[in-house]
Amino acid sequence: MSSPKVSIIMPVYNAAAYVGSAIASALSQTGVSLELIVVDDGSTDASAEAVRAAAAGDDRVRLIQLERNTGMPGIVRNAGAKVARGEYLAFLDADDVYLPERLSASCGLLDRWPEVSTVFSDHFRNGERNPRPESLGDPHLVRLNFVNAAGPALVPKAPGLYWTTPRFFGYMCLSGIPMCTDTVTIRRDVFDKAGGFSETLRYNQDEDLWFRVAMSTTIAYTTTPLARVWRRDDSHTGDRRRADAMKKWDQHYRTNVALHEGNYARGASLLTPDERRAYRHLIAARWIDLAYTCFLAEGARSRELDALVHAWRWMPSMSVARMFVRALAPGTVRARFRARAMPTGAHAG
Repeated sequence: MSSPKVSIIMPVYNAAAYVGSAIASALSQTGVSLELIVVDDGSTDASAEAVRAAAAGDDRVRLIQLERNTGMPGIVRNAGAKVARGEYLAFLDADDVYLPERLSASCGLLDRWPEVSTVFSDHFRNGERNPRPESLGDPHLVRLNFVNAAGPALVPKAPGLYWTTPRFFGYMCLSGIPMCTDTVTIRRDVFDKAGGFSETLRYNQDEDLWFRVAMSTTIAYTTTPLARVWRRDDSHTGDRRRADAMKKWDQHYRTNVALHEGNYARGASLLTPDERRAYRHLIAARWIDLAYTCFLAEGARSRELDALVHAWRWMPSMSVARMFVRALAPGTVRARFRARAMPTGAHAG
């Protein structure tokens, strides 16, 4: 069998109820040879059976079943990448779907411009599982006014097509990563050279990879929406047990801050002095947000102090000093502070 042009990697965990739609959207792509590698991260439901049923004997689909649940999307996606045969790699979560031209459009751009390492596109985001087409609204990056906001980080190449400039890395550091992984197609050799997905970050491992790719390569952005992403309510905030919800949120937030600290360590030399200072302020503000949330939770003083120490290292300020005073106050005083506190996070002043 000849090698496919593109390998789609799909991580699955307890997705039996909706993985069939994702697989159908991948296999219905036209104009490009493909393979779909589904990696089951130790599901305890009927996900494997649902994958086999959706594949219906299509030999373009391969199912890899990990022996135990890793809970690490980076490990799962890398397992698929290791056996992928395509020149390009694309990604699809088990609860999302490709739009019809997803692969032909992105692979066509990579075929045409060998100097481009990666392509991403706009996409639709919905809270409904199967929204009506007329209810999709504007694509996500259109809503964010991304092209205008990115400014000199993008240059127009053709109608609806932009290339990133060296300023794109700084834009991502300070304004967020616009790349939805479901819309990303990357050259296999670029993926390998970048080291693949982080296997130590439980969250944000895809953003970590896009940071590394943006540091040294040109990325193309097409305004055509090529995927539909289903955004569910955050299970952390939906946890009825406050202690469990706090623990999950704390882990998620600390992982996110670790992402940015690591990114600063390897990419600070690519930033202007103003960007470096702004990025340090942003990282400090994230630690302050975490400290404030710990302050609102009884019995979290040690985590609050730890977060404030980190914030002070990144950006010493009177705001952090005042929070240290509050953190070290007697319990009765802290209780009065909490009673008066607003139920929203605080930011560095």
